[in-house]
Amino acid sequence: MRHNKSLQIAVTAVLLGSLAAACGGDDGSSVDTTVDASDCPDPDSELVTAAQEEGVVEMVGSVSNAQIDPVIPPAFDERYGVEVRYTGSPGSVLTARLANERAANVYSVDVWSGGGDSGVNRMYENGWIGSLSSVLDPALVEPSSYVLDEAPWIDQEQDKLFQISRYMNTFLLINTDLVTEGEITTWEDLLDPKWKGQIVVDDPRSAGAGANDVGILYETYGEEFVRQLYVDQEPVVMQDQQAEVDAVARGTYAIGISMFPTYARVAVQQGLPVELIVPQEAPLQILGGSGVIGISDQPPHPNAAELLLNWLVCAEGNQLYNEAAITPSSRKDIPVPEGAEEVAIDPDAEYFDAYSWDFLTTGKPAAQQLVTDLIGTGG
Repeated sequence: MRHNKSLQIAVTAVLLGSLAAACGGDDGSSVDTTVDASDCPDPDSELVTAAQEEGVVEMVGSVSNAQIDPVIPPAFDERYGVEVRYTGSPGSVLTARLANERAANVYSVDVWSGGGDSGVNRMYENGWIGSLSSVLDPALVEPSSYVLDEAPWIDQEQDKLFQISRYMNTFLLINTDLVTEGEITTWEDLLDPKWKGQIVVDDPRSAGAGANDVGILYETYGEEFVRQLYVDQEPVVMQDQQAEVDAVARGTYAIGISMFPTYARVAVQQGLPVELIVPQEAPLQILGGSGVIGISDQPPHPNAAELLLNWLVCAEGNQLYNEAAITPSSRKDIPVPEGAEEVAIDPDAEYFDAYSWDFLTTGKPAAQQLVTDLIGTGG
């Protein structure tokens, strides 16, 4: 597992480097003064005064505390004098916590952030989030301000779930010692019998990238293609992105499906024999990652919640959040963070929206059920 350990150390270094850039300059200031704050809430407004009286805002999300804590709380406190208490946990852990709290009539969370699946099928479905459109400044959600010229709401009412991150995530990872240049350019190339048993996939039964890819392949090529790839080719299913990338880098497997670019990019930088390729023909996948936001239906600090949400959507908060998360913003005017260049959206490309309402509520669950029926429930 030597490469696995080195990848972990290197990924940590990438995160720390990004956080250092996001945290500001040499003067010790936590607010990067080069970031535009002109469209953000006025520090002298009545909303800020009311938020300061509340003193704190409770936010949960699936981006780690290690990424968020050095950036968002100090910047928000310096700008508005309100404390952000952030808890980062996997989406399933957060929704389980909220279910337990609601059962006990406890409301501890003001602002939720996370992935599309948790947002739609947990937060929205359970009625745990309120109207976000009613607290956001309308000027901040003008469609022309966003990539693809559309305000990135997820819910059909355009009211509760909004994406502050948006990027492309359709890659195959290949071991260049085992796959020659040009040998794999499309998804169909993976059906070559020579790759039988040579593919590792991120678990498509879970709510992450693996399920998104199955959904896209199911809608693009049909059930038979999914069966051929996920059954006949005998791929190895794993649930650890770092271990998956490491397995391809070591040559245990020739191809990786549904790999996160962050780990793969570090492996490339280390000189390991891997390459990220974008398969042709099928549409590219776009999504919001963990950059979906919502407001609690009963926030304990409503003014501070409203202030934080507007700040996360305005230029300053949006840029700092996405630099911390190492994801491109959904806004046109926010620079792509260093290390996220490969996943930036090309406005001229064709995309499959993996965070659309229809896909999250119908297409993705159907694909997950299909692949579960094909390969079993697993361990």
